[in-house]
Amino acid sequence: MSTCMVVITGASGSVYGLRLVEQLLFAGVEVTLVATQAGRQVMAYETGFALPDEDAAGALLRFLELAPTSGLRVAEPGDLFDRSASGTNGYQNPRL
Repeated sequence: MSTCMVVITGASGSVYGLRLVEQLLFAGVEVTLVATQAGRQVMAYETGFALPDEDAAGALLRFLELAPTSGLRVAEPGDLFDRSASGTNGYQNPRL
């Protein structure tokens, strides 16, 4: 199964990041979402959805109206020991 990492920063347009997460999950891709603190603030402002600290993946799946079995993982911002913070994390750069 393919894996992808989506990062939402404080730039405007978090709705596009959430739509990308939704479409990747629909396509059967496992997704790790990383949202910075500023990204979480902008997301809440732009979409009305505040990504919680507890069960963030479950809350986002409910917000996107996706099945709870979807392959979504949310990494905590600033977690230096999360696998997404490692250069050997297994995520691949797509060949464009």
